[in-house]
Amino acid sequence: MTSTSTDSASTERVSFWDTFNSMTGYEEMAVEKAFGATPGELTKKSFSGNWSLDGMRAMVFVIASRAGDPDPYATAMSLTRTQLADRFLSDEEDADDAIPDEPDTELGKDDSPDA
Repeated sequence: MTSTSTDSASTERVSFWDTFNSMTGYEEMAVEKAFGATPGELTKKSFSGNWSLDGMRAMVFVIASRAGDPDPYATAMSLTRTQLADRFLSDEEDADDAIPDEPDTELGKDDSPDA
């Protein structure tokens, strides 16, 4: 079996939106050059509510580029659909990360009695 460049990009699951929102203008231009569409066009949700495959590939391209991958396009394009989905947190997991945990102390809790 031949080796692909997928090993050079981090396989840690990341937030799709954190990756999208942290792109620089240069990264946006690189995505558009590589994929022939802007990141916004590529990241629209499909009718099923899932992220588009092209959008996920574009975000893998960005992640691989940041990791110094010599061919981030090949890395993004060589992933299967399952591998793409496994790269990103689900919407539920991503939302859970955005909500802070309950405080460990009673400080700041409402002192008024329950009605």
